[in-house]
Amino acid sequence: MKNNLAQATLIFDLDGTVADTMGLHRASWQAFGARHGYAADHPEILASSRGRTTPESMRVLFPEGLDADTLRARLDEKQEMFWAAAQAQLKPIAGFDVFADWVLAQQRPRALGTAGESRNVGRILGALGLDTFFQVRVTGDMGLRGKPEPDIFLRGAQELGVDPSSCVVFEDAIAGVEAARRAGMRCVAVCSDHPPEALAGPHVIAAITDYRELLA
Repeated sequence: MKNNLAQATLIFDLDGTVADTMGLHRASWQAFGARHGYAADHPEILASSRGRTTPESMRVLFPEGLDADTLRARLDEKQEMFWAAAQAQLKPIAGFDVFADWVLAQQRPRALGTAGESRNVGRILGALGLDTFFQVRVTGDMGLRGKPEPDIFLRGAQELGVDPSSCVVFEDAIAGVEAARRAGMRCVAVCSDHPPEALAGPHVIAAITDYRELLA
């Protein structure tokens, strides 16, 4: 596996793939939903933390429509709920720090491809000491369609100047694994929130719970 990755361009999702944040996002969406009249187990609340951009989720949760100022206020409200918990609990996915050192030693081209907003992404990367790790950041507030559409990953490949077929995506979400397939990219499934069988596909070349498994 190391040999395959040493020849590839690497594109990483963030939440649940680099940062161990899915429980924090789920809890903050549930708290946000409760404040606005949704039950914690409402399917749209649960779906909001799985590949959609936050504006996409807001449009689904508030189908009556939100003006620009109200949308911005709701986005800020949700993010502050997340950070209230994240500041004390944020950590990387198991083994990512070791794998990141290997990636740097191999000088692999690398991009971040996430549905998260750039401000929140910057805060997470800063908290994890990864401010300068990614050469390209593609985020959910760049006007691209969220996953399972391939737009975010294709933009990452474009900005790195590589063919999509040379890319390996690292993803923890079903929608993200499907987005990699639609982009014509191979995928490593990071099983932080799903079992391997939920993230399987002909383009999935490995399923891991710890990044050190890729270096064995």
